[in-house]
Amino acid sequence: MNSLKCAAAVAAMLVGNVWATNADAMTYAKISVGQSDAEIEGINLTDGGAYGAAIGTNFGPLRVEAGVDHLSGSFNAFGPEVEATALDYHATAYLDLPVGDNAKAFAGVGLDYIDGQASFFGTDIDASGDGWHWAAGASYRLSESITAEAQFRQVSARLDADFLGDVDLDASEVTLGLRFAL
Repeated sequence: MNSLKCAAAVAAMLVGNVWATNADAMTYAKISVGQSDAEIEGINLTDGGAYGAAIGTNFGPLRVEAGVDHLSGSFNAFGPEVEATALDYHATAYLDLPVGDNAKAFAGVGLDYIDGQASFFGTDIDASGDGWHWAAGASYRLSESITAEAQFRQVSARLDADFLGDVDLDASEVTLGLRFAL
């Protein structure tokens, strides 16, 4: 949780500094939906969903964003299906590179705090921990106030699971999203 607090504080300072120094900065809200896959200690959770919301701002080619994504997945090699869900709170810094008049390619890195749960043989297992991610994608400005984006994001985290101890999580998500200027 400390990494999340530090990331949120750094993002808030950056956003505040940007607003104070750049009148051309655009603040936006984003919604996204897509697919997620995850691996926890060699167990592959597939066919999962991903949806989220974020708020961010840009200054020149740099952009900072804070958000939360809901990730899910399932696994059924043992008979009963294992269902897993997680909330991924994240802060990301992006570099946007123009590809045309309205199109941009982007790459980013950031910090995560993940709070997850799995239902397994009638037992709920809670896990949470810190991690980091990288992202890449493309965006296209549809109008002065709406931008569409496609993004791939890879998350790695170390989670403390109830009675299992520390477990490694690697998750990927592919999403389509819309950014709305505020």
